[in-house]
Amino acid sequence: MKTLSFTIHEKLSHLSQEQINELCRRYEAGESNKSLIKEFEIDTYNSGLQKLLPPKITSENCVYCTKPLWVHRLKPSSYSRDPFCPECGHKNSWTCKCDNCQEAERKEQEQRTQKVFGLIKSRFGPPKAKRSLADINNEELIYLSAFVRAADTESSFSDISFHHSSFKLSPNKYFDQEIINLLITASLISMVSIPEYYNETIESESDLDNMDLFICHYTLNVTDDRLDETEIWHSLYYPQCGKISEEQLREVWKKIASHECLEFVICMVEDIGINYWYTDKHLQHIREILNRFSVSQFYSMYLNRLQSAVYYQSRNNWSNRETLNKSIVYTLSRSESATSNGWNISKYNRNSNTTRSTISEVFFNLFLQIDQAGFYECPATFQFKNDNEEIPKIDKHEEDKEFRSIKNIVEGFDDLPPFE
Repeated sequence: MKTLSFTIHEKLSHLSQEQINELCRRYEAGESNKSLIKEFEIDTYNSGLQKLLPPKITSENCVYCTKPLWVHRLKPSSYSRDPFCPECGHKNSWTCKCDNCQEAERKEQEQRTQKVFGLIKSRFGPPKAKRSLADINNEELIYLSAFVRAADTESSFSDISFHHSSFKLSPNKYFDQEIINLLITASLISMVSIPEYYNETIESESDLDNMDLFICHYTLNVTDDRLDETEIWHSLYYPQCGKISEEQLREVWKKIASHECLEFVICMVEDIGINYWYTDKHLQHIREILNRFSVSQFYSMYLNRLQSAVYYQSRNNWSNRETLNKSIVYTLSRSESATSNGWNISKYNRNSNTTRSTISEVFFNLFLQIDQAGFYECPATFQFKNDNEEIPKIDKHEEDKEFRSIKNIVEGFDDLPPFE
C-alpha cells in the first residue's frame, strides 16, 4: 500500500518551522494567497499555495489501521475536504477506492450474493429428489412442454432461458409467472441463476414476490432410467399425452382462455393510454363470462363496453382505474344480458398484439386437438368428440370480423350508443 509522506515541500525548505506554522495559521485565517506568497518568498502561483502546505492531524482514526487521519489546509470560505490516512491511503468518504475499501466492498458483495442465493435456493432451488418422467401428470406435462418449447433456441436441459425468445410462453406476463411457479412448486424445474442486478435489490424473502421469473435461468429437474438428458428434452418437446378427463381439459382450457381475454383487455386499455394493473377480480369476471361465451366473443363484447366506458369517462370525469374496472364489469353484464335475451354475439379474430401463445398451441393442438376452436368456441359448452364423432369445423364466416384500434374508435364520442 502506498504510504503518504509529509516532509516539507522543497519550495518551503527555506522557511523555519515557526515560519511554516505562521504561514499555515494565516492561510487558514483567510489571508490572500498573493500576499502570503510575496511575504514568505514562495516560488508558486496563487492557486498552487495550498498544495505546498503540510496537512494537519485530526481527532479521527482510520477505520482500517487505527492511525490518526489527516486533512489538507483550507480557507474559511472553502468546502471541507475528506480526511485521509497517510498510512494506508484510505479517505474518510463513501467514494474512497483505496485497497481496503475495495476489499471490504468485495466481501460485502460476496455476502450479499450468498444471502440472495440462499433466499433463491430456499424458494426456487432444487428439491431433495428429482421427478420421474413417468410420474408427470398430464396437466404438468402441458405446462412443462410449453415451457420447453417457448425457451431460447440455444436452451438445453440444464440451462433454460427466454432472453432472446421470439415465442410467447403464455398470453400475458401474469400467466408466465403462474406457469413458472407451478413448475417450480411441482419440482419439475429449478432456478440456477438470476440477473446480477437482483443482488442489489433483494433484501428479504418478500422481495422475491416481485421478481420477473421470465428473465432467470432454469434447469429441468426430471429423470428417467432409460433416457439421457437430450432424450428427456425431446420427449417433453414432443409430448405423448395420455387419457385426460373432460373436467380437467375444460379447466385448463378455461385458464388459458381467461388469460387470452385478459391479454386483450391489457392491449386495448394500454392502446388508449391507461396503464393496466392486475387484480384477481378481473380474472374472476372473465372466467364467469367464459361459462357462456368464447374468447372470440369476449373480444367483441369487451371492445363495445370499453368504447362506452371511455365515452362516459369523458362525461363524468372517471379515473382511468375506474374506467378499466367498469369496462370489465360492464362486459360481464353484457354477457348476462346476451344470455337472458338469446342475443347472437359476433366473433372477432386475434390481432397482431394478441398472437397465439405457445401454451395455446401445445394444449389445443396436442392435447385437446381442436386447434383454432379453442379461441372461437366456449370452453364450458363445447362438445368434445368421442371415438365415432369428429369435432365440428369452425364456420369460416364467423372468422372474418376484424376490429380497428380502440384509439380510432373512441375519437367519435358522439356516435357511441349508451349502455343498454
